[in-house]
Amino acid sequence: MNQKWYHERSVPYRRGYLLYGPPGSGKTSFINAISGHMNLNLCTLNLSGHLTDDLLNDLLSNTPLDSMILLEDVISVFNYLGGFYICRKN
Repeated sequence: MNQKWYHERSVPYRRGYLLYGPPGSGKTSFINAISGHMNLNLCTLNLSGHLTDDLLNDLLSNTPLDSMILLEDVISVFNYLGGFYICRKN
């Protein structure tokens, strides 16, 4: 699937990446560097706080164009939903 495929179906073309690692391993610094290199705004949304569907929708709908959205602490959403998270150790 490429940008044309999305356009033909009237679906916004976006990319998402999941960076995983222990705290302090440089995930946020890496995103800061990428957004700076690409001259994009960086909007950070911490998911560990109290966030309603309406507030999330409002925040995402009002994100400036040419922006990256960084979702911090995604694991807290899974913990909130009852622990649908499995961690495997090597």
